Amino acid sequence: YVLGGKKMYVLAIPDEKNRTGSYELNLNGAKTATIYTLQPGGDAMVTRKVETSGGKLKVNVTETPVFVQAD
Repeated sequence: YVLGGKKMYVLAIPDEKNRTGSYELNLNGAKTATIYTLQPGGDAMVTRKVETSGGKLKVNVTETPVFVQAD
């Protein structure tokens, strides 16, 4: 998604087979990123700021969407 020049990536495995995977997301040189994960039963997402490796970020992906924004 893009809004006002900011990009947010949504990663998910869209099947209901309980699979997991790893994905390397290219954040075009960003030094850090914020990862947003859903909190079951919660009113807000859990956020954590992480450093990238050369502008790339490895993300664990499941059926539940993970949202990533380059900082």
